[in-house]
Amino acid sequence: MTIGIGVLCATYAGPHLGGADPRPDAVVLIADTMLSNETDSTKGFKIFSEPALGIYGIAAGSMDTAASVFGAISADVRASGIGATHGLVYSRLHQVVHGYRTTRFTADVLQAEFMFIGQPSLEDRQEIHRRWQQYDMQTEMILAAFPASGSAILYSVNLCGVGSGPFVHSRLMPGHWSIGTGAYNASLWLNYRRQHLGMTVRQSALHAFEASNFAASAPTVNRDPEMVIATRQGCFSMHGDYASPDSPISLRELRRLAIAYGPRKTNRLGFPMPSNPQKSEDQP
Repeated sequence: MTIGIGVLCATYAGPHLGGADPRPDAVVLIADTMLSNETDSTKGFKIFSEPALGIYGIAAGSMDTAASVFGAISADVRASGIGATHGLVYSRLHQVVHGYRTTRFTADVLQAEFMFIGQPSLEDRQEIHRRWQQYDMQTEMILAAFPASGSAILYSVNLCGVGSGPFVHSRLMPGHWSIGTGAYNASLWLNYRRQHLGMTVRQSALHAFEASNFAASAPTVNRDPEMVIATRQGCFSMHGDYASPDSPISLRELRRLAIAYGPRKTNRLGFPMPSNPQKSEDQP
């Protein structure tokens, strides 16, 4: 029960200005800090970071499952490397997630309910297939990765029993994704802001912060977020009044900017654009 938002963005205006890597080359991750179950709630962090490996994540739903999945991904990357391209990263993520789901399904369903002597009947095989499709691990995740070459990449992981389709999806387009009970509201706000993967880190951070606040109308989302801004070189984290040294922005500044800009355009925070003397850049 949460809101988690991942936004791809850029640290420079474009390749023609001499950037070393293709855009997007940065990612903003933000999540609320409310952990809830059927009877209780408490404060906790939902963003996973492995800066040395170039992988980051946000979880919604079961934190235990999410921690196990992220741990399995981290172990695989530590052993084999992140991979050089989006295709290799996607394939590796899918293999790890599928393997973890298979292991859990075997323990939770097959070994618990279908202990066979010999081969299962046709009816049993059909029932197992149906249970596999509907197997709900009550977990959603957003994953960000920085391959050995290329731009930052954003993925979503769905382990909520929605059928037999892929568990891992690329979210390079439109370059942002939201999970949790407030996901619909957050996506509405990011679309209203016309968020895209070529926006600056500061502008993208503000849009993600606003979207998190907009999503906080859901009863299981609080207004006390944590944020991570990551590039290939490392990451900056912030929560409450704390921000990592040299962070490009802080939550305190984001709160001020959210009040200053309100629903107005945020072009002043973006890369320089040719001015139009007939129209103010902040005019709707």
